[in-house]
Amino acid sequence: VCPGGGAGIEAHRIVLASQSEIFRTELGDAWSSGAEKGGRVELKMAEDADEEILRHMLCWLYGGGVALAAGYCGEWVRLLCLAHRYMLPGLVEECARQLLKGLDSEPENAGALLEVAEGLGLERLWCGVAARVLGAAKEAEEDEALDAVLAGYAAHRERALPKGL
Repeated sequence: VCPGGGAGIEAHRIVLASQSEIFRTELGDAWSSGAEKGGRVELKMAEDADEEILRHMLCWLYGGGVALAAGYCGEWVRLLCLAHRYMLPGLVEECARQLLKGLDSEPENAGALLEVAEGLGLERLWCGVAARVLGAAKEAEEDEALDAVLAGYAAHRERALPKGL
């Protein structure tokens, strides 16, 4: 597996292909086209897949979990984007869980996380962030903040749901 512009990282085809339709397709094309050399196939990753984040993804694919500090941080967001791109729902869920936990200690990141969730079409993450913001606004009795989040939620639901629901 080659991160965008980086050196290769060895991984077993069966591990990649068994967990992602994207990998299964890309690796299947390499096998059928004869691109295999000496039992190896080079799989190019997206340009924004840096080596560190790719290693975290591979660790998770091999069942080792993710060795990132819990909470909101750019690494979890980058891993979430990579997991989403390569259709790894279990890893997307783990990233979302960690990012939501991070909002407890860093609530100022809620707006950025809402943008990420909306950009990727991750409605459950968006709703999780909105629920945390709503809870914090209710506790602080900040009616304006609560109204703004409710308006944003309503607009998101209108765009996300088919007409008539």
